[in-house]
Parts: sequence; C-alpha cells; structure tokens
Amino acid sequence: FYRTGISTINLPQMEKIGDYAFSECSSLSITGNTINSDEIGDYAFYNTQVSGPITTLTSTSIGKEAFSESGLTFDTIKQKVTTIGGITTTSSIHIYPHAFSGRTITGPLNFASPNYGRNLIDASAFSGCIFQSNSKFEFHSTTIGSYAFSRANFASKRELTLRDGSTLGEHAFEMTYGSLEIQTSDNGNDKDDPSDREKCHLVSIPSYAFYSSTAVTASSNELYITGEIGTKAFSNCTKLIGNLIIN
Repeated sequence: FYRTGISTINLPQMEKIGDYAFSECSSLSITGNTINSDEIGDYAFYNTQVSGPITTLTSTSIGKEAFSESGLTFDTIKQKVTTIGGITTTSSIHIYPHAFSGRTITGPLNFASPNYGRNLIDASAFSGCIFQSNSKFEFHSTTIGSYAFSRANFASKRELTLRDGSTLGEHAFEMTYGSLEIQTSDNGNDKDDPSDREKCHLVSIPSYAFYSSTAVTASSNELYITGEIGTKAFSNCTKLIGNLIIN
C-alpha cells in the first residue's frame, strides 16, 4: 500500500506489518486507533498521515524509522503478553533505530522483564520525541542504546526507574530538556530497608549519558551510583543538585 490513497485499515492482531507497508499514505484511519502486530517492519508508517492518536501499540519488534515523520501521537507502547493454559509469557521488545523519532508520546513507557532475553531500545529510537503528561519510564531488563532519548523534550515531568540490570548507552539522554527525575532502583541493594528504597541507584553511567541535559534531576536530591562514571556523563546538567554518593 506504499504511497496509496487507502483510507481505513483494521490492525487488531497481525503477525507482521512489512517494510514500507503503509509508508507515505496520504490519509489513513486506523480502526479503534489500535495497532497489535508481532513485528512492524522498517519504514512501515514512515511519513504517513494518520487521523487520530494511537491509543495502544503492542509489538515485539518495531522496525527502523517505522513511525518516523508520520505525525502520529502515541499513548501506550507495550510489549506482547500471552496466556496459554494458565501460563503467562511476557515477550521481549526490540525498538529499532529512529523508530519513533520526533513523535509525541502521551502515556507511560514501562517494559517488564521478559521471560526470555532482554528488551532493547536501540540507538536514537525516541530521539527528539515530545513526552507529555506526568507519568513514568520504568525499564526492567532493558538495554537503552546510544542516543536513545537524545534531544527529547520531557514537557511534563517523567520519572525514570531502571531495574533488573537495565543499562544505559553513551549519549542516551544527551541534551534532553524539560523534567526527568531519576527514581528509586533497587539494583543490588537492600529492598527490605525502607530508607534504602528512597535512594536513587544507578550501576554504571557511560560517557555523555546525560551530557548537557537540562531535564535530569534526582529524587530526594540523592544520586547513588554503584559503578563507573564515564567522561562528561553529567556535564552541564544544571538541574542536578544535591548529594552524589558512590558505593
């Protein structure tokens, strides 16, 4: 359907939406404003004009520049969860480079630990995005790639929590602005100690991870780091005040 005038599609449960499937369609309406597809190919909705926001997007793989230049707004982006015979399985999710670059995200962005593998937010996947509404980023067993959220605008306060061995790449939140508050993460610490849960714990911070971010702050004005801090990791972070504690 590349560069066609198709007007309405229904995507309740798909195995795959291929590369360029709806790219550069001039006026498209998605029934129920919902996309549910195991795999969304590269450039699948690139530069496509879609009426209305996407309230729920469910997938395990979202391809390179899948929604770039589309003008779409997203509420909930989530990984696939299936229940068979009373057994619930959470799939990993892989978001490829520039998949959502420049888009507006209004809801939370929470990825649970998958039953197998790790979640991956690839390089520049959400670069330049606008994040609206006060809600959370909570990542479990997630690798956040280089420049993944660089130059993003956290227009309303977002709370960032990294759990279960989640890691940051270089430049991951470089030159972000707005309000991004690093929250409690109990990686390797005493989860039963109430005072410990109030602390912010990060394992290692790679070079330039938050470089020139005017968004990043720490809850309770305490930032706990248990590993290495790379070159200029927090350089020019003008809102980051309080106590830095390295264990």
